[in-house]
Amino acid sequence: MTHHSSHPAAAATDLSARILLSAIFVISGVNKIFQYTGTQGYMEAFGVPGALLPLVIVAEVGLGALLLV
Repeated sequence: MTHHSSHPAAAATDLSARILLSAIFVISGVNKIFQYTGTQGYMEAFGVPGALLPLVIVAEVGLGALLLV
């Protein structure tokens, strides 16, 4: 759902929300890079193949960044 608000306060609020939401995903993805082995072990402990971690990182960082577009 997209809408274009002409009110500057609404536009600023929308932008702020997108930046903060994006930050959640991007920071989480970057943390997975720096904690790769631990994250991989955590995933495997729950039955998720560790080989999927690169895909998870790309999804979090890439799609998180796309929220800003």
